This record gives sequence, structure tokens and C-alpha cells, in this order.
Amino acid sequence: MWAQHKATHVTIICQKCKNTKVIACKPGLAGAQIPRYCDGGAENEFGANNCGQESFVILPHKSKFSDLQTLKLQVGCISTLQLQSLVDTL
Repeated sequence: MWAQHKATHVTIICQKCKNTKVIACKPGLAGAQIPRYCDGGAENEFGANNCGQESFVILPHKSKFSDLQTLKLQVGCISTLQLQSLVDTL
């Protein structure tokens, strides 16, 4: 058994324009989908974003986490009858 921390909501900030976003993480062991381009910055004369590509940084102190525990169950050499009586008692 081991414990992990899983992000439920990730807060990111653009390094150039300081635009912040809160992104919900998918359930399970999947991660957050961080956008490659910032939509909060000003555009230059060609219509492109001034922030550039992959300008976001994660702010861990403003993100939300939950603890995730994974258990491995291992059944040894017990018979089917013993297993059935164990299940019945639960």
C-alpha cells in the first residue's frame, strides 16, 4: 500500500501576461491538459499571441490535491470454500 497525491484542480499562470486559469483534472490516474497557447495576452500586428508557445507554469500552492491510496490484495493458498465463507462474513 502506498499513498500518492493527486491533483483535482491545477492553477496555472502565463509567464508573460500573468493570465491565470484553473483546470480540472480528469478522474483516475490521468493528468491535467495544460493548453499550449495563452488566450489572455495581447496580439501583435500579425494576429499572433505575444505570450508564445507553452508559456504556462503550474502554481502548486494554489492547486487542489487529494490523497490517493492503492491497495494490492493478494490471495494465498486458500480453498474456494474458505474464500466463500470469508466473503459471506463480510
